Amino acid sequence: MPPEYAVYTYIRDHRNRLFSVMDYYLDIEPYLTYEMKDNKLQIKKYNFFHKLLFRSFTYRYIAKKYQNKSNKERYDELYNIVSQSYFEIKKHYPNIKYIVFEYYQDKNVIEEENEFFNKLEKIGIKVISTRELTNENLYDKKYTIDDGYHPNEKAWELLSKPLAEEIEKY
Repeated sequence: MPPEYAVYTYIRDHRNRLFSVMDYYLDIEPYLTYEMKDNKLQIKKYNFFHKLLFRSFTYRYIAKKYQNKSNKERYDELYNIVSQSYFEIKKHYPNIKYIVFEYYQDKNVIEEENEFFNKLEKIGIKVISTRELTNENLYDKKYTIDDGYHPNEKAWELLSKPLAEEIEKY
């Protein structure tokens, strides 16, 4: 049977993970990154020389300094990735319901993020936020693993049933 749903779990840091350098101390090779070519999303290819230079701390430090983009540019790139993924999945499974699940922890409002979600909904992608499912602070220690960011079992116990109910409504 074809899948009924595709769910992409969105976290705010995804806008930063679009770039080849996240942490110039720890990263020793470029992240998987995409670029728009001929109005199509394609995997960015890194040549041998770039990969070799990437092993140098100084190169990574400089590369990170020059890859700074505005929030609008970051969310535009993320929109391209999510929307093109949606259209590609629809080619194979025309009846699939595509959902972006926003795992919300940060109370700051980012206007570009709201625009990102609105654009997704305009093309037929359902956006469900943890804010709709619970009033609990998911950034609280009781809902994260030791790193203070990633959700633990208690967080998923809190969210799983209301998320499933919300998905069923769609």
